[in-house]
Amino acid sequence: MQRLPTPVCKCFVLCRGLFVDPTRQDYTIVSPVHQVFSPRYPLTEDFSVFARWTNAHGSYAIEVQLKSLEGEVLSSCKMEAPFEVHDPLQIWMIPLHHLPMQIPAPGKYEVVMLANGSEVASDTLLAHRIPV
Repeated sequence: MQRLPTPVCKCFVLCRGLFVDPTRQDYTIVSPVHQVFSPRYPLTEDFSVFARWTNAHGSYAIEVQLKSLEGEVLSSCKMEAPFEVHDPLQIWMIPLHHLPMQIPAPGKYEVVMLANGSEVASDTLLAHRIPV
């Protein structure tokens, strides 16, 4: 079996929402997120992810995980169908909408994007407790 190239992720943004202009195919990223605030945990947050890939060719199972800093997977969301890429020289936009992430407690976490099980991007997410 031929091994697919690991995509190179040029942009990875966790946000509250994404919109696309159907004519121009322009994306609008709404409220980029690097921290959340809640009086109660565990907390389930509805996030979206926008990524931009190059060097991809083939079929990719895409997954976004919330991990502890020790590497434990705490929450995971998988794209329903594989992402099909037919031109490795093209820039590919990956919009993922409404990903429910379960945040167990206040702290620092890592949000990771995987393509066929290989990490292609990651970022930090901070969770804060606020007084009621």
